[in-house]
Amino acid sequence: MHGAAAAARRAHAGGVPSLQALSVRFLVDNIGAVSSFGVLPPGALHAIASGLCAQRALSEEVLPLFTAEDAVRLLPTVAAFMRYGCSL
Repeated sequence: MHGAAAAARRAHAGGVPSLQALSVRFLVDNIGAVSSFGVLPPGALHAIASGLCAQRALSEEVLPLFTAEDAVRLLPTVAAFMRYGCSL
């Protein structure tokens, strides 16, 4: 019986989303309330951008969130958004 319970726990653990996945989903769902991402790693920005594109939520109002503070470069670039299948 102990082995079956352990197997059931392992099977359930594989279906639990990571904290980053939950955070990205929350940000995408509430993008209108976000004023800045702060400093995020490129992988997190990629996940957020992908989520926004999947929900067709990327707009002219949202794009500045991906602009670096010094406005020298975009994170990710507009070209990267095109790879996600987004259009502005």
